[in-house]
Amino acid sequence: MVYDRIFGFTEDMEYECDVVFEMIQNYTLFEFDNQDFEMYYKEDLDRLLYMMFFYDNRDYGQNMELTSNILQILEMDSSKCIISILGNIAQTRDASMIFLQLYRCIEYLFIICKALDLSKKYDMEGETKKMVLMIDSEKIHFPENGCINQIICQYALSGVLEEYYDYVCNYVNKNEIKSEQKEKTVSDYIYATRCKIAHFKYGQEKISDAETLEKSNVILSKLVKSIFQELDDDLMKINKDLDTFSEIDFMNN
Repeated sequence: MVYDRIFGFTEDMEYECDVVFEMIQNYTLFEFDNQDFEMYYKEDLDRLLYMMFFYDNRDYGQNMELTSNILQILEMDSSKCIISILGNIAQTRDASMIFLQLYRCIEYLFIICKALDLSKKYDMEGETKKMVLMIDSEKIHFPENGCINQIICQYALSGVLEEYYDYVCNYVNKNEIKSEQKEKTVSDYIYATRCKIAHFKYGQEKISDAETLEKSNVILSKLVKSIFQELDDDLMKINKDLDTFSEIDFMNN
């Protein structure tokens, strides 16, 4: 079975493990419970690939914590929705680029979260798919900062929010009076940092917490993880309704 899955065709022959391993020199062995990791889509194969990559490239300190958080994101079914973004993180060690990719994970949710809210508001919860398509096709624009704030308010874990708020107060807004609006403080920081990183490429902006951005990335990855955990079922239902994922051919046989 393993041979068939790797090489893409059916063989009635049996192979000794040593023979297979001669053809596959570098390998990592994972054991999955079918109930925890169901492989029906090509995006699941990508998830498995990046899980192996991040597991094999664990480091110490903050990078290890970041990697652990990304692995936990990949364990969620809804990580299929952002698999290409998580793949971009695997290709860089640049803290600012990692921040931008984690930001994109939240950005991906803008339209979906608006569609969920509008569906509830107008008693159309069975029509979320249509709401997503309408917002997308009509190119309805929502302010980014407002979307981030709304997502954090509705879906982020309070403990993660508190940790990020403390980070912003201690490393970014050191000389400012602490705001009691923790969600707004965090969302303003995330959006402002995203803009600064983009503008920094052109010498227009200075990233005030550049020296501690790796620490920020660890907390941001926790934030992304907590939000996707909360939305996991909704994201899977909406994307299945939209026929977003690509089925693996052998699953149809």
